[in-house]
Amino acid sequence: MKATFTRPATLEDAERVAARLREEDRQEVLAAGGVDPRIVLPSYVREGREVYAAGLAEEGLAELLWGIDPIPFYDGVAVVWMLSTDRIYDYPVEFVIRTREGLDQLHERFELLTNFIDARNERHIRWLKWLGFKFLRRIEQFGAQSLPFYEFASYRQKCASLPYPPLE
Repeated sequence: MKATFTRPATLEDAERVAARLREEDRQEVLAAGGVDPRIVLPSYVREGREVYAAGLAEEGLAELLWGIDPIPFYDGVAVVWMLSTDRIYDYPVEFVIRTREGLDQLHERFELLTNFIDARNERHIRWLKWLGFKFLRRIEQFGAQSLPFYEFASYRQKCASLPYPPLE
């Protein structure tokens, strides 16, 4: 297995990944928010949001960014996201192992992780299903471009005393 890194993202990481995004991820960002990823991703870092960079350790260059945005007023719930370059497919084993580990670590902090994904982003939809995310519904007109998106979520109950049942 190749050595990989995950660390807090720098502005340079955000600019690098945004400039080299997978075409499907670029289209998704534009469809959802209507703003160029070269503006969006660096702004997340500048705003101090929880954003991480990952890539091959021997190269030291970011090939993907991911982040977690806790939802105010909903303890244990967060929006999770990831955008990448095509380079992640050069090391698929490391990618799937690390993302599975990362999901487990996020569930130590949050019981419910959720977001929306462009219905055209088929490769990442398969990856999310492999990670165990459930697809809750298809929204035919979503975001700035009114395109079909899926709502997805992953739920792991941390204690038996929660007042709500797990998602199925």
